[in-house]
Amino acid sequence: MAKFVTGQSGNPAGRPKGARNKANAELVVLIQEAFTPEDIQALQKKAIEQAMEGKPALLLGLMEYGYSKMPRITEVSGKDGGPLTIQSDIRKL
Repeated sequence: MAKFVTGQSGNPAGRPKGARNKANAELVVLIQEAFTPEDIQALQKKAIEQAMEGKPALLLGLMEYGYSKMPRITEVSGKDGGPLTIQSDIRKL
């Protein structure tokens, strides 16, 4: 008899997906206390600038704290398999 059933959690009442652990929750509180809203806005702007230069690491890191860990995309294409187009107004940040 198998000890574990395929596809079934060993702890069905465990922490839900996307829930933060205590260390991450405490880090978010420390960041909120250490930085002013203006500091955070400047950091967001810098992250977007770097992402537009082809260096998305800072932006991805910030987004993972604001949202749960993002899934990694292996292939992206636009309409009918054509190139992807993104329209955004970063002046609103």
